[in-house]
Amino acid sequence: MRNLISTLAVITYEMLTGKLPCIKSRDSFDIKRRCCEPITRHRVDIPVWIKGAIMRALSVDPVKRQGDIPEFIYDLTHPSPRYINTGSALLLERNPAGFWRWIAFILLIMNLVLLVFVIL
Repeated sequence: MRNLISTLAVITYEMLTGKLPCIKSRDSFDIKRRCCEPITRHRVDIPVWIKGAIMRALSVDPVKRQGDIPEFIYDLTHPSPRYINTGSALLLERNPAGFWRWIAFILLIMNLVLLVFVIL
C-alpha cells in the first residue's frame, strides 16, 4: 500500500510541475541515494502543506510515508501544522535574491575594511 502512495505522489508531483521528482544517481539500483527535488523548486506557488504531503509520500523509508490513500488525500487537501513550519526554511530557500544581496553587502564591507588597512 505504501508503494502505491509513493506512485501516487510521483504522479501528483508530475501533474503539478511537469517534471519527475527524483534524480537518479549513477547507480540506479541504490534507491537510498536518490535525490528528490522539492516541488517548490519548480513551482513557488504550491502551498507548504502540499509540498510536505508530497515529500512525505516520496520518502525513501516506507515507514515515513502516509499509511493509506485517504491519509495522503487528506494531507493534500487540508493544511496541517506538521508541514507548516515557517521558521525552519533557510534564507536561500525563502528568498534567493535577498540571500545574494546580503552576501554582496557583507563582501562589500569586507573589501572596504581591507582597503582601509591597505591605505593605512
